[in-house]
Amino acid sequence: MEEGSKIGVDTSMVTLRAFNQCVLHLGRLARECGAAEFIADGLQAFRQLVPFASAWWGEMSTSVASAPPQSWMHGRIDLPDSFAGDWQKSAGSDKFSHDTLSHPGAVIRDSGFTDPNAEVDAFARRHDLYHPMCITFELPESGLMFFVCLYRGAEAPGFNDIEAELFSAFCEHRLQLWRFQVQDMIRVDTGNGAS
Repeated sequence: MEEGSKIGVDTSMVTLRAFNQCVLHLGRLARECGAAEFIADGLQAFRQLVPFASAWWGEMSTSVASAPPQSWMHGRIDLPDSFAGDWQKSAGSDKFSHDTLSHPGAVIRDSGFTDPNAEVDAFARRHDLYHPMCITFELPESGLMFFVCLYRGAEAPGFNDIEAELFSAFCEHRLQLWRFQVQDMIRVDTGNGAS
C-alpha cells in the first residue's frame, strides 16, 4: 500500500517536472520568437508532455443571430491549409465549437464522431478529429475569443483529466506570455519601450 502511494507521488513529480520544463521553454520562446512562431513552437513543446495528432488555434468571433462563428486569425499543426476554410462552411452548426465558445476558460473534451449535423460530422471524420480537446479565452481588448484545440484520432485514447488540467494550465501561461509579447510590440511601436 505504501509503495503504491510512493509510485503515485513519483509519477506526479515526474509530470510536474516535465510541465515545469515545458513552461520554462515556453517563456524562452516568448522572448526568442515572433508571435506566430511562439504559439506553434510552444504547442510542439507541449506535445512532448501531452501527445496529440493535430492542433488548431486562433482568434474567433462568436456567433450572432444571423452569422456563425468566424475564424479571423489561425494556425495549425498537421492539418491541411484548407482546414479553417473547410470548417467555416459548417461553423454555424458545429456543436463542439459552440460548446467551447460558450464556456470560456474551461477545457471542453469529446470523443467520437457524434455531431448531430452530418456536414460537421463528415468534416471531423475527414480530418480524424475523433478526440477533440479545446479551451477558449475571452479577449476583452478586441471582443474576440482565443481558442486552442488539440486532436487525437480514432485509434488513440481520449484526453484524460490530468491531460486536460495540464492543457488548461499550459494555455493560461501561453496566453499571458502572448499578451506580454503584444504589449512589448506596442511599446516599441509607440516609442515607449526601454532601449
